[in-house]
Amino acid sequence: MAAKTVDVNEINFQIQNKIAGELMAHKSIYSVINQDDDVNYPMEVLNSPELSRLPPNNLQLKIESVIIMLRGINQSRLYIGTGFAAKKLMNNVIESTILKGKYKGEDVLIPRIFLIPNDMPFYFKRLPFPVRQFR
Repeated sequence: MAAKTVDVNEINFQIQNKIAGELMAHKSIYSVINQDDDVNYPMEVLNSPELSRLPPNNLQLKIESVIIMLRGINQSRLYIGTGFAAKKLMNNVIESTILKGKYKGEDVLIPRIFLIPNDMPFYFKRLPFPVRQFR
């Protein structure tokens, strides 16, 4: 039996509270691809779904938070499943340190990436960070 996303998010929130420092929220940026859908699907609708296959809408991190890569990026060292410790949190980039493996201890920059879900009743672009807090 798998844990519900809501329950896991609550546990993650409790863990974040134990880490010293300021909690920073990084919300995904949305835009509807078909301009006719702007009226039918306001931002509240776009922000509501927490889809398990997508990075979180509202990523809340502190410096030293442990995060995991959800989408591979065509840059070396940014592979799906790689663990990082957040080092510096900026609006469009997270500077982090690789925690394990061949590149352990190396610093990398994780940018936001465009995602376009194709299983929704409408098309929209989402610009999240391709990570989530490690569970």
